[in-house]
Amino acid sequence: MSALDKLKFWEKSKEEREDVSIVDEFKEPFSFQTFWDEKIVGQWLKIRQFLKERGILFFLMSPFQYRNRLLVKLVLIVLGVFIGIVPRTMNLIEAARERNEGSQFANAETALVSGSMQVEPLLASHYDDAHVLAFDLIGDTNDGVPSTTDGFTVDLSPSRGVSEAEHVRYQYRVLPVSRTNRLLLVYVDTSKQNNETGVYNLDVSIVHEEPMPTPFEIILSDRQESTPIYDAEGIDLSALSGYMTGRDGEDTRITEAEDTLDDALRVYKNNEARLAAMNMPMGFTTEDALSYVGRHLILNDLSDTSTTQTIAEMDIPTEPTLPEVVPTIIYNERTFRLDEELSESDAREYRNVVDELSELSNMIGNIQSNIEDVNRARIQKFDELDRVVNTLNQNVSLDTFTEPQGIVD
Repeated sequence: MSALDKLKFWEKSKEEREDVSIVDEFKEPFSFQTFWDEKIVGQWLKIRQFLKERGILFFLMSPFQYRNRLLVKLVLIVLGVFIGIVPRTMNLIEAARERNEGSQFANAETALVSGSMQVEPLLASHYDDAHVLAFDLIGDTNDGVPSTTDGFTVDLSPSRGVSEAEHVRYQYRVLPVSRTNRLLLVYVDTSKQNNETGVYNLDVSIVHEEPMPTPFEIILSDRQESTPIYDAEGIDLSALSGYMTGRDGEDTRITEAEDTLDDALRVYKNNEARLAAMNMPMGFTTEDALSYVGRHLILNDLSDTSTTQTIAEMDIPTEPTLPEVVPTIIYNERTFRLDEELSESDAREYRNVVDELSELSNMIGNIQSNIEDVNRARIQKFDELDRVVNTLNQNVSLDTFTEPQGIVD
């Protein structure tokens, strides 16, 4: 209360000052009971009275309205099904259809153990109502894992959604790759089957060993796309190059090394423009650097997506030794070299030139290092492809597969 308010208060008569109406200016302290009575119970009674006046309370509580309440519940359930469950179910069905049409290995993305070996799905293709499935059979020959077709048993059986299974025929072949790897090809002919999509169990095991504890779930659909392993040209094993070299078709080593080299050349070009604007032209220009790179990069036809077909005619590469590059700068009609020893007075007078030569040396060193990285990545790619070239570059026909057989019930 301000001083003026106090003055006015004391100017009132004693009767006015002691008037009990002053208590209206004060609120009672908070009480949970009051809050419950006014905010909870009071509001509920108002709502109940509202429902009672409009007959809704009678409808909800009267035993004579039991049948009508059941009808309302049924209507709400039906609405809930159509509004929530049906669209969700349709979305799940559509997602399953897209997954099934995407790959034969949609439900078989990881390797499974079968006896003394591992079976890893690699790549599959659909063309002309037939499917080719490729697997990597991983296991050491010294541990008893065979490397030829007659050492393995492959059984294909219907799982769910398969009709006219008696018209399905399949055959297979095993190709040795190394002491620890061999390639399994399974050819499934569904041309005589009138079935858009079906899920099959595929068991791959060594002869005289137990079947797989959990067989592969293979999805065969006539909507699945062709991949390079099997198309109008037939079976092309070189399409498995990225998979049989342990990169699963996602190798980016060469691209990353080439991008880093491009960045180093871009930096060099920017600095050349800067020095030219400062009347300090470089002797080893960007054009010279590009020519230098072109002369010392090897395996230029090799990329991350190269296959064994790419290296078929290539010789075994050797990494070249890069010649030394001495940076120079022309300033005040004088050529300065990094390997030149300057007098003490010249070193002080041209210290900016000396600093720029040092920076140029670092940039040239980065370019040389990046050239070596690109060459190293390409040689590594070549070596990996060279290990499987004999297997993946051979022509494979269905005549070399097992005899066609029906699927196992």
